[in-house]
Amino acid sequence: GTLTSTGKATLDIEPVTKGDYTQLNAEVSVKGDAIRYDDIRIDSLDLQVLAAEGLARVPKLTLQLDEANKVTARGQSAMKEPFAFEVDADVALPELTRFNALLKSFGAPERSDPTLGVRWHRHRPGRNLSNGFPPGTRRPGLHLQLRGNPSRPRNRAHRHGGLETRDAGQGRREGGPARTSHASSGRSAASRRKPFRSLQYHAGRWDGPDSAYFDGRIADLAVNEVLATAGIKDMPGGRLHAEISLKGRPETAAGHIRVNWRDLTVPQSPLNLKPAQFEWETILAHDQVTSKGKVTQPPLQSLTLDANAPLSLADLLKNPDGLMDTPVTAKVNLPKSDLGFLTQLAPELIKRLPLTLSLNAAVSGTVREPKINASLDADAPEIDFSKADLPSVRETRVRIRSEDSFVTLDDISAVVSGGRVKLGGTIDAKDPAAPVFDLNLNAREALVFRDPDTSVRANADINVDGTMKAARVTGTVEAVRGRVFKEIDFVPIAIPNTDLPAEPPSTARAEKKLVLPEMLKDWTFDVDVRTRDPVRISGNIAVGAVSADVHLGGTGANPLLTGTANIDEALLQLPFSRMSITKGVITLKPDEPFNPDLDIRGKSRIGRNDITLYVYGASTNPKTRFTSVPP
Repeated sequence: GTLTSTGKATLDIEPVTKGDYTQLNAEVSVKGDAIRYDDIRIDSLDLQVLAAEGLARVPKLTLQLDEANKVTARGQSAMKEPFAFEVDADVALPELTRFNALLKSFGAPERSDPTLGVRWHRHRPGRNLSNGFPPGTRRPGLHLQLRGNPSRPRNRAHRHGGLETRDAGQGRREGGPARTSHASSGRSAASRRKPFRSLQYHAGRWDGPDSAYFDGRIADLAVNEVLATAGIKDMPGGRLHAEISLKGRPETAAGHIRVNWRDLTVPQSPLNLKPAQFEWETILAHDQVTSKGKVTQPPLQSLTLDANAPLSLADLLKNPDGLMDTPVTAKVNLPKSDLGFLTQLAPELIKRLPLTLSLNAAVSGTVREPKINASLDADAPEIDFSKADLPSVRETRVRIRSEDSFVTLDDISAVVSGGRVKLGGTIDAKDPAAPVFDLNLNAREALVFRDPDTSVRANADINVDGTMKAARVTGTVEAVRGRVFKEIDFVPIAIPNTDLPAEPPSTARAEKKLVLPEMLKDWTFDVDVRTRDPVRISGNIAVGAVSADVHLGGTGANPLLTGTANIDEALLQLPFSRMSITKGVITLKPDEPFNPDLDIRGKSRIGRNDITLYVYGASTNPKTRFTSVPP
């Protein structure tokens, strides 16, 4: 193509170095025809720039992409402070795909044939700059309407001042949501759905230099589809309606923001839920801002928020940092709601979850230092698991309260396999990096271990106070209702060696000391572990009872396990005799807790001989002695 430029200019250098451009005189003209650069095409370009008497003017700018797509503009600006200006522009781009080559050159995503129509007029006051503009120009401001149109419209009409458009089969829009006609299109509803119906924006100054207005509206915007065109994927779906208005002088400003996001869905969510709805309204009036919000997600009840704060726009403009010291009050409420749908997260584990939850919170203080008082209640009468071997859980209760940074665990409890477990206490989170807690774990006949052969329950009263870095653990654990039942099959002597079962793995422990997690290295321990009821042992070989009294002390870095375990009333049924244990003491050593000392004595009678067994020494290298009377 062809591109020509002509012009002349005169100026005095000295005033320019001082920021004074009023002495500039210039005439510049740029014309182009059939311009081509790679895939970018411009049918014609016409630009004129004039500068004289302290005023720079662009009486004409025309950019013609093709017969249908055209941009025209004109404007003028003073060439000294405060650089008052006026701009008037018309953009008519019914086929934005013409810009795909240009967008591609900037690395931006291509457009799929939407339509853009803009009528723009902007004015900065400072002096009368109406020279060259037609009389009756609208009130200074910005007027914009953006319309989505994935399919090519069959006809369109624009009215310069009224933001009106008319597309076949799409109804009519004029400053608000469309009134759609359903009689003129044979396409399905899904194919007619647009990323958005309208986006309107209107701003400017009026009634003096310190007064302003701003009005904007978004109607039926598919947020995820619009963001997808910019390469942002997996965003929440739904249709967004929003409007914003602000008008008046700073000291008398009033306005509102209203948002309604309906049919809200979360892509790739693990939960199969109905679409949600988000509603929000903020009103500014009389130096007070109030907000109301509501989130509705079936089957939950609606989560509501009510907030207000004093807000002087004039004071905020003078001191923006003062916003952080603004006092605020707010209330958040979630009525008792059913959370049974959480079974979808683990259907192979939980069959039924009759869980309900309610939440109330009140916020006070300032934006910089808010104070939150809240309460959370949750209840589950009984949880049904999908697998029969899992313990039963019923009467689950959660009661939590917070006063600013101080959290109280009133009751976190459940009945697990017939035994109740309860956690209570407080957490002081004044320093969020190092919260201080004072917790108590209480258990009554809680199931500790169970398999087909063994069952052990325990009572516990454990206190933990301190921080995550350094805490003190004290209390008592008592084993109750312990039972061990084990049948052992003896291999007959007549079975060949090839039919013997495999040798069992070694049970010897390699650890020489008790090792706790690294995060507990600065914790201290003072816990007694004992048997309230002796653990009963029964089977075809051994019958008896075991009692223990063990103490866990020291620190997490150097825990000390001391105490003894006693074998009481034990009777061993051997293939050719029966032995009774008259004494059995196992003593734990602090330096080698997994290598205790043994002191076991037993008696047996074989024929006319009384046999005595002695087992003593370290468990890893025990010594054995037998005596017989008569020899």
